Amino acid sequence: MLTLFMLLIGCSVNHGVRPLGKGKTAVNASVGGPTAQLFGAPVPLPISTVGVRHGISDRSDIHAAFHPSMALLFGVGGLDAGASYLIFDQDGARPAILVDGTVTAIFGDLSEGEPEGGFRLYGNVAALASWQYGQRGNLVYTGADLFIQPLPWQPIAGPLIGHQLRLGERVGLSTELKWMGGSTNTDPFTIRWYGIGQQGVLVPQIGLDVAFGGGQ
Repeated sequence: MLTLFMLLIGCSVNHGVRPLGKGKTAVNASVGGPTAQLFGAPVPLPISTVGVRHGISDRSDIHAAFHPSMALLFGVGGLDAGASYLIFDQDGARPAILVDGTVTAIFGDLSEGEPEGGFRLYGNVAALASWQYGQRGNLVYTGADLFIQPLPWQPIAGPLIGHQLRLGERVGLSTELKWMGGSTNTDPFTIRWYGIGQQGVLVPQIGLDVAFGGGQ
């Protein structure tokens, strides 16, 4: 389960750096994950999510996603759901502040033979500060992620930086880099994970959002 836990760390770009707006819905997809040694080179693992986000007010969204890579890599199902809320709007140099909470469920076993399928929950909390620039509303953001395995208790936290490029009024391309578990020495692990030095793991990701309904 440790391998699965490491693969789930930062399994998608953050769910909305800014709220969509009341009544607007967006479909999104992301790919990327922890950087591991494959064929002698550091390679971000192709962990994927496909989901939907909906604005229930001008300050809050709800979201849900499916994890295709969980089925392909491990033969198990993966779903997540959560909500985000904008605490402060941007005011000049002061950034907008958004918080997000997500619960991920991993379940079942589509592969043949032992072991039988099970069920496990994980949690993720993020706090993001973002600055908007340009006529299209591009975003630069930073913050922190806290990824939690409840049983047994195992939290992994780390800083992140990201950028969202607006390709149009309703399309956004996000790139994000996290450094998770910086206090953990990964040298003893069976899989070679790449972090800063031998500490933690770097998680690069890319995501696409397409919004529908509501205003701009």
